[in-house]
Amino acid sequence: MRPLDISKKQFVWWVIVSTLAFGMWLAPGDFLWYLSMGILAFSQFIIMTPAERSRPLASRDFLFIGLGLLVLIGFCVAVRRWLPEDVGIGVIHILRHPAFVIPFWALCVWLVYRRWRLSERHEHNVA
Repeated sequence: MRPLDISKKQFVWWVIVSTLAFGMWLAPGDFLWYLSMGILAFSQFIIMTPAERSRPLASRDFLFIGLGLLVLIGFCVAVRRWLPEDVGIGVIHILRHPAFVIPFWALCVWLVYRRWRLSERHEHNVA
């Protein structure tokens, strides 16, 4: 089994959990939107293989994650400080619109499906 191979069970559970999260993303209310982001982040653990979960984080990856978080925090602070509050309302309206969420869900499902199918083909070719 290659490090990126996922099973059918992992794929099915990931689709169920992520579809629930995307449905919550569309629901009104900020609490459900924030909760859906947490569930989407958790759903990535479902499709990780045991090798991926037990592998220590490389220092290069740690550096990129740290820099990315610093840039994100800096961007959020700058937006809060220098832009009026009503600027973000339009962005949030777009990000929560079904015309954005549903194609994004379909793209995510297709990418994970493609990964699962490639791992299935690899298993059949090895056997």
